[in-house]
Amino acid sequence: MISLNHSLATEYFCMVLCFLILILMSYTKPRITEIYTLNFFGVLLSIPAIIVDNVAVSLATKYYDSPYCNYYVIAVLIWAFIILYFFIILCIFWYVSMLAPNRRGHRANQEKMTAFFAIIYFVAAAFFYVKKGMLLDIGDSFDISGYMKFYIGAGLSCATLCIIETLINRKNLAKTVFIEIMVATPLDMVVLILQYKNMGSIFMSTTYVAPFLLFYILFHSNPFDEQTGCQNSYAFDSMINMCLKKKRRYVIARFSFPQLDMIYSSEHRYDILNNISRFCRDIEKFDRHARVYRITVGDFIVLKPYRKISEKQLDDFYEKMKSIVHEAVNVGEVVSYGRMVSFNSFWYLKSVNDITLYFEYLNELADNKQGPVKIAVSGRETENNFVENRVILEGLENIALENNLDDPRVICYAQPIYDVKSNNFKTAEALMRLRLDNKMIPPYKFIPLAEKNGYIHILTRIMLNKVCISIKELEEKYDFDAITVNCAPAEFSDVNMYADILEIIELNDIDKSKIRLELTESAMFDNYEAVKYNMERLEASGIRFYLDDFGSGYSNIERISTCDFMTVKFDKTLLYKAMENKNVEEIIISMIDMLKRMGMITLVEGVEDEEQSSYCIEHGFDFIQGFKYAKPAPINQLSEYFVEKVR
Repeated sequence: MISLNHSLATEYFCMVLCFLILILMSYTKPRITEIYTLNFFGVLLSIPAIIVDNVAVSLATKYYDSPYCNYYVIAVLIWAFIILYFFIILCIFWYVSMLAPNRRGHRANQEKMTAFFAIIYFVAAAFFYVKKGMLLDIGDSFDISGYMKFYIGAGLSCATLCIIETLINRKNLAKTVFIEIMVATPLDMVVLILQYKNMGSIFMSTTYVAPFLLFYILFHSNPFDEQTGCQNSYAFDSMINMCLKKKRRYVIARFSFPQLDMIYSSEHRYDILNNISRFCRDIEKFDRHARVYRITVGDFIVLKPYRKISEKQLDDFYEKMKSIVHEAVNVGEVVSYGRMVSFNSFWYLKSVNDITLYFEYLNELADNKQGPVKIAVSGRETENNFVENRVILEGLENIALENNLDDPRVICYAQPIYDVKSNNFKTAEALMRLRLDNKMIPPYKFIPLAEKNGYIHILTRIMLNKVCISIKELEEKYDFDAITVNCAPAEFSDVNMYADILEIIELNDIDKSKIRLELTESAMFDNYEAVKYNMERLEASGIRFYLDDFGSGYSNIERISTCDFMTVKFDKTLLYKAMENKNVEEIIISMIDMLKRMGMITLVEGVEDEEQSSYCIEHGFDFIQGFKYAKPAPINQLSEYFVEKVR
């Protein structure tokens, strides 16, 4: 039998604490994440659980001399608590599990584990009730020590599972999260053991209310910045998620002042704080519905949710934001430059990640502007370009993930190259095209994205494989020298790139001399040693190199001469300038003469008419490429240009 001795005070305190947590959750705009719901419902369930447990214990010990104090009433209360407690510890276990990002995509496994845990839990509860005497009538009161031992055991089991789950997922947890769980959970187990040792005092609710409070403080509370009145990035994520969930429209402006991040700890500290505060107050005065969030020291986001906004109101918002950022960079000498990007919500932005990516896209547009304040305001064209870029990137990502060298989305075109001396076509340049959702994407759109995001090498590998297959088919019947394949500068910065190239060529079992690789001048300056290393190994196997776009940048003849280029390909812009300017023409003549004396072949691209063609022939170019002679077409059409072998 249990004597209470004012033992319910802790339970009542925890119940009040639960109400306070719910109030905080309602009014402080917590960080609403995927697992926030677990914490919320855990706190919500804790209130009836504490009430039911307290009433059951009170009636069992005749704390109240009530006519309702009988075996069946107490039994119902005990089973009500057992059910509530199951869902509470389930919330805790699921919450701890979901802190590991890799667990979020495994709901099916979590549900199976939950079903198994539920069976064990309720079978054990039934066993304890029948065999171990959760509720025993001892005359003037009821002995519920068996009931308490059961839920203490269940709590210890949950804590043990949480520790095991944390240890299993240690590599997927942030260091702070791991430490907090590994410190807090053993403390919870100590409290459970103390409850077992001291059943005369009831403080069981602390073992589940405290974890929910800890979760809220660590991962969901969003304190205001007392200096500026701004909330942090978590609060912004929470608000934007709410807008997305409720399908509310919004307009956003993001201000970046890089100087603030660099000089924040200098003697200008207080001036900076005053300027930041003034900046935030100006925004608040302009629009009371706009909220300011401080993401970093020098990075701010203004978010204005709305139900309806006119074009004039939207323009007024943009103009006011522009004027504020201009004022911000003209206050003293503290901040002298900044950036602002702004946009209105549109259909494609469905998550915080989408919005972040759009910010990055607008930042790039703004950075291309001139002046101390760089501004990019979104419009219909900007939105369409962004969506198109995202579709392309998603397609590239999928191509990279599948890693299929025969991927049908990468289309191999080729443009025959005219040989001036033999008056026919014996080489061609392979040209990459991309088809996504039955739409052809031009190279100028997808190649820069592929290079920037690390997808260019898989595209090159696919192209090389398809060129090798075409060479295999052509060499049986047609007389030709080789087909060239373009390589990105970044690829040759990897010292193992040559091995990838050779592997594909050897897999297709073709003569390596039939493949030639094109490199741009920029590759020679990005990582010269790595480029030279790859070139030497590929040349040793029989593969020759073209220098592409010669003359489009700052040519370094000395460095180029140290690499064994077979052919130098003159950029079309140099040709066009030479035809208009005698000085440039003299330079071209000298370059051609010098390169030929160095044993290199000269090729010019971009020749579109008879005048340009005659000029190139007269000035001694060995090969000519351009629409005048042949347009790019699917690679299987090269048979129309190559001469058949003599049988």
